[in-house]
Amino acid sequence: NTKVPLQRGRSLMDWIRLSKSGVDLRGTGSKPLQISMEELKKHDKPNDAWIAIRGYVFNITRYIEYHPGGESELMRGAGKDATSLFEEVHRWVNFESMLKSTFIGTLIQELPSRTIKKTPSSLTVPVGNLARTSNMISQFRNVLQLFQTDFRQNEDTICLHVDIVSITSNLSYTINLLHQVENTISVEKNQSIEIILKKSKRGLNWDNFGFLMQNRSFQTKFRPCTLVSKSNVTHDTLLLHFRFPDSTHMIPPIGAHVFFQTNVDGVVIRRPYTVAMPSITDGGYKIDSKNFYAVIKVYSTGALSNVFVNLNPGSEIPVGTYEMKFHLEMISSFKQVFMLAAGTGFTPMIRILHHCLFKTDKKVKLGLFNKQQRDILWKNDFETL
Repeated sequence: NTKVPLQRGRSLMDWIRLSKSGVDLRGTGSKPLQISMEELKKHDKPNDAWIAIRGYVFNITRYIEYHPGGESELMRGAGKDATSLFEEVHRWVNFESMLKSTFIGTLIQELPSRTIKKTPSSLTVPVGNLARTSNMISQFRNVLQLFQTDFRQNEDTICLHVDIVSITSNLSYTINLLHQVENTISVEKNQSIEIILKKSKRGLNWDNFGFLMQNRSFQTKFRPCTLVSKSNVTHDTLLLHFRFPDSTHMIPPIGAHVFFQTNVDGVVIRRPYTVAMPSITDGGYKIDSKNFYAVIKVYSTGALSNVFVNLNPGSEIPVGTYEMKFHLEMISSFKQVFMLAAGTGFTPMIRILHHCLFKTDKKVKLGLFNKQQRDILWKNDFETL
């Protein structure tokens, strides 16, 4: 999604101030309405724009000039149920909080033809070799992706053994464990993955591993992460080192971004930031499951970037599950990689560049576009590569 220049006084913070000012942004009174699709379709003009997202209807007329994507982008959803469009472009945005002051009612859903569908029960993961019993097979779009082959335990630990057949998309599984475990976890990868957990109660025999939660859509989960250190990369850009809580082990892949969240005057703000690294010249650097880095540019009107400015080592901030739209397989067949980056638009390329230079024999060309030389991230390090 593309950002467009906003008029002065139309930043996110300005919108939050307007939302809290007491100005009537609804235009329909304080009582929530029941709105039909027929009524919604009437409000599709810039001076009279309603939008429906996940069953909630908002009067976005005043918000249009504050929208970072510009009027034309926002008007694509005006007068419509824009849920699918929103999920495609802005799934990470907390719209309920952002547009709370413009909420006018709920959308009357058209009832589909009624069909009886049997709800599957939770699946117990049994002890023993599942490949020889009832393989736990997951299929998405008829492509076999994963099956589970073993589960074993001893006095102290319990181990889940998973074989990956092929991966065509992101896999996410939620398992409710049968008993309590400690926060320590180890993951071993070869041609399979083994997740080893330490039992809270030593010697307790588990009858099964737990229950696989099926048919659950993926939702970003936020965890309080601790700021370990903060340093300057340039005059207006910070390098932040965060640590996950003891109960969280996560290794964001190359090209992935995580979501940071904060509350500004009662409005929940979320922003995605690419997972970076502390140096582009350290060929031996390897990401671990407890620490991650982010490169943040500070804007004077930035709602979230100014939170980072005031964040001190030891402080916590909620960080969500990672997402990714880039996969290394996209460039695996190429011998040369050419990247163009403007300003902090280089951050999604940091780990890609590092991987290509130190883990492959690919030739890399990088074009950087900055207003001034002092704006170039890691300028001195580039000269040593």
